[in-house]
Amino acid sequence: MITSSCRQFVALVEEKLRLYWLPFKKAVISDKNQLNFKIMRLFKKTADPEPVKEKIMRILSHEKLRYNLILENEQQTVFKLGMGLEIGNTDCFIAFLSSKELVEIYTVAPFRVPENKRAEVAKYLHGATKNLAFGYFEFDDESGEIRVKTYILTKGISNDSDDVLKENLYTNFNIMEYYMPGVMQIIYGKIDAKSALNNILNNINPQWN
Repeated sequence: MITSSCRQFVALVEEKLRLYWLPFKKAVISDKNQLNFKIMRLFKKTADPEPVKEKIMRILSHEKLRYNLILENEQQTVFKLGMGLEIGNTDCFIAFLSSKELVEIYTVAPFRVPENKRAEVAKYLHGATKNLAFGYFEFDDESGEIRVKTYILTKGISNDSDDVLKENLYTNFNIMEYYMPGVMQIIYGKIDAKSALNNILNNINPQWN
């Protein structure tokens, strides 16, 4: 026969055992909650990133830059902008190359280099490109056309802020404006490529050097 004192002793032991195991039970429950939270986050549907084409259009509209969509197929989407720079009115093209996961930006100089000056201008542009930390010049020695080209990986546009595209675009314009006066010196000032480049580099904004 269990006496009252025995019952009290058993109750005391059970209570101590309950208090002893309580922290461990809470830890297990907490771990379960954390695990469930991680699982929910893993399977939670996230919003799709903004498509590159739509993002380019939105940024151009926000910057109040007029553009035309001149080409669109499975391989590429090309936008054309007319820009008024200090050196003259020029055309800029933004080409989204989906197959290469790349966006190219290139601006065309507002003039063609005369045939008799192309060799010297080619030397000048080669030296100018060597001094650029970003971007490069392209020169068609058959037509005399000059281009400035910069590019961005599409994941840079998709994942980062709008500043990635805007900085590339305006850097492109600035390179054209800073270096074209040297080309004009070769064409009209009758100086060689080395002298023209030295004239520009002595006054160039270090941000583009």
